[in-house]
Amino acid sequence: MKRKLWMAVVTLLGVIMVGEIGCRLVWSVADLQLNPTENAHLRDHPTRLWVQAPNLDIELAEHGRLRTNALGLRNEEVIVPKPNGEFRVLSLGESSTWGHGVRLPESYSKIIEQQLKRSGKAATVINAGIPAYTIQQSAMYLQEAGLSLQPDVVLVYHQTNDFLPAHVTDAHNPLVQLTGNDRELIERRRPIAQLLKFLFNSRLYLAVRTAMLRLPSNLPSADTVRDGPVRVPPEDRRAALDLMLNVCNQAGVRLVIVQPMYAIDHSEDRLLRDWSAERHVTYIETDSLRRSLGANIQRLYLPDGVHPRPAVHRMLGEHIAKAL
Repeated sequence: MKRKLWMAVVTLLGVIMVGEIGCRLVWSVADLQLNPTENAHLRDHPTRLWVQAPNLDIELAEHGRLRTNALGLRNEEVIVPKPNGEFRVLSLGESSTWGHGVRLPESYSKIIEQQLKRSGKAATVINAGIPAYTIQQSAMYLQEAGLSLQPDVVLVYHQTNDFLPAHVTDAHNPLVQLTGNDRELIERRRPIAQLLKFLFNSRLYLAVRTAMLRLPSNLPSADTVRDGPVRVPPEDRRAALDLMLNVCNQAGVRLVIVQPMYAIDHSEDRLLRDWSAERHVTYIETDSLRRSLGANIQRLYLPDGVHPRPAVHRMLGEHIAKAL
């Protein structure tokens, strides 16, 4: 029995090894992402759900050329330890922060950097935005990695992704099957984070995982769901903000919340403003910018109504820099 058992184990390991080698010959990691056309730059992550791959220089279908640094950020390389006298801002957010549809120098984070330098500060603003991120994911990034970049200020720009449906299938989302809200997904992964880290490096695992997730599902499509569970419900948004504040306070870093500005009006959402007032955290409103644009606001955004064109990035950057 022992001999047969050992033979079975050796055979299984051999099959796995051959499968792994075969998958590595056929596919790259980017090929095995759940949406390789739109999200070839994103990779699975045990606790943040997904991150951007480091050291990229690729073309994206809807964006053009994308370069990332060694940390997987759409940013120049970050010097650590921070040079003496440098004022450093860590800019957290979603695809608007990342700069969907604009070049990196046109993003509002880099406009902030330009404006601060013009005012005489030796400033660096690190663009740490990741497409499709929620405030829950950015809170995890800040806790796990963000403070290692030694920011003086953490700038937060999050809203519309928090409202996207959960418990759905979504062909445009890296997870495809959102079988829970973001907090639930992260909590499920946390106990097996080290195992997942190992598995995410296996092409065989990624190939099997991707094939299984593309099978028919009983979950509804995200395009058909209205008024159902969302990725970050209000109580989780507040908890994520509290986590960010606690992390910043412990490190002596200033937290600043920006009211996101979309062509689609989310001005009825007061959670960010109210939380900031309750916790005495700096809150930068953008209602005045919306009012100044009036009926012209839609043409200054991409057709999706979420992602601003360069002119609005400049307005946002100048407005935030003045407040800072």
